[in-house]
Amino acid sequence: MLPEHVALRPGSSSFGGTPIADPVCAAPGVTPASGPFAPGSVAAGFQACSWTLSNLNFVKAPIGDASGNQLPLEFTAVVSPTAPTGITLLNTSVADSPLNRRFVARYEGPTQGFQCGAPQPGISGQVGSCSVGNYSLRISSDSGLVIDKAVSAGAVPANTGFEYVLSYTAVGNPLNDVRLLDVLPYASGDARGSAYAGTLRLAGPIAAPVAEPGAVADAAMAVRYTSNAPGDIHRDPYHAGHNLVGTGTNSALGTNWCTSAQFGEANCPVDAGAATAILARPLGSAQMPAGGSYRLHVPVLAAGNAQGNVYWNDFIADSSSLQARRPSSNLVQTRVVMPDLGAGQDGRAGGAEARGDGGVHHPRGQQHG
Repeated sequence: MLPEHVALRPGSSSFGGTPIADPVCAAPGVTPASGPFAPGSVAAGFQACSWTLSNLNFVKAPIGDASGNQLPLEFTAVVSPTAPTGITLLNTSVADSPLNRRFVARYEGPTQGFQCGAPQPGISGQVGSCSVGNYSLRISSDSGLVIDKAVSAGAVPANTGFEYVLSYTAVGNPLNDVRLLDVLPYASGDARGSAYAGTLRLAGPIAAPVAEPGAVADAAMAVRYTSNAPGDIHRDPYHAGHNLVGTGTNSALGTNWCTSAQFGEANCPVDAGAATAILARPLGSAQMPAGGSYRLHVPVLAAGNAQGNVYWNDFIADSSSLQARRPSSNLVQTRVVMPDLGAGQDGRAGGAEARGDGGVHHPRGQQHG
């Protein structure tokens, strides 16, 4: 059960590290017609999701014996930047199977979560407990910049494009001159772990953010592009070596950043596909209001790659208003697979990580803050 202010990231589910299909989720605030739910128990903003795992073999073992553990069922959940600070969110879960001889658990609402109920009718030898788990997350957010990176696909067939999404929100106070620096994955020497054959290129000039659910438009967004060697780009959006007007040179000492109108000029990319990185200035460098959430979509094209190739990516943000400068987003991964293996999976997510109870007979959960 996902609590209010929390959303499941599509394509992030895995079992034992292997990508699996997204869960089946009811609409937010809707109590499923079947399943272990008290009538009307799913409150507004809460969402019930379920995974079905087939043909699992369980081992009965003493408490604490790792041989009884299943592989972890993992997913990524994102807390909304607009979630009120100071609140506690309860993520509650239950595991069940047709041959389960434990008592039936039932969801009793947002404060109680899943609770053990009555014995199952007509089944002897039942154990008076339930396979349930609870995880509480307290929201604490000082003034600052909340950033997150997502990718449209964690696994793609060869020579298939995908899209990065950069999300950013000013929290607490307005922020001056926010800058986002995204160095695209590169095949050789990428410390993030990228390794691939062929090329990865921007699909075209980056469009300004438009209004979409959970995000507002930014028609004044100013995007700059560079063709500097990616390993030479200083990943500090405010580094003194950045020339933001397109009149500099490219080297390990400095990077020349150009508008799309400057493509083809000296030390500028010939087109968007020749860019190795982008530097975006939301609102055209004007002050970003507190509470405003934005998303920048960055589509890319891959060519000449092969099965097993992998792309890792993140981005760096900064503002002259921040005390803790240059926050880095989470890392996301896209891997090249055979078509029949395609399934989404997000990579190493940033922020706090917490694992639920790894009890003897039921899977564990994982949440990313």
